[in-house]
Amino acid sequence: SPRSRIQFGLLLIALGIAVGILAFVVGRADDDAGAEAGPPRARLVIHGTGDVSLDPGYIPAFGSNGYDWAWSGLGGIFRDDDLTIINHECPSTEIVAPLEKRFVFRCDPDALDEARRAGVDVASLANNHAFDQGPQALLDSIRNLE
Repeated sequence: SPRSRIQFGLLLIALGIAVGILAFVVGRADDDAGAEAGPPRARLVIHGTGDVSLDPGYIPAFGSNGYDWAWSGLGGIFRDDDLTIINHECPSTEIVAPLEKRFVFRCDPDALDEARRAGVDVASLANNHAFDQGPQALLDSIRNLE
């Protein structure tokens, strides 16, 4: 049924997020393993955001300013932290197969490079717009976010 497919999709998303965080933490540990021991860190800095939309259909400024504009006012805060998690409020896919609902989003996969350069480490798709372009677009988004 459509409901069970959606539930399964959300389970896959949650699993993907968990694996992403684990890979990030393990990768950081591997990076630090070969480094000389320095003074102990006083804190761990993690940022989490609310909804982040990279949909040029809803944010026309991306067309004239580029996708880096979305991150330009942050002063590198996400690059300087230990972990940044965003709620990615749209499927990042070339697939255009909108569901029939009031608000439907689709992000350009090219915008993800700028998000990574801005310091975004994990993008959660566990929201009400992850499925906006259908099941194939959701799978495409997961691949594009890896």
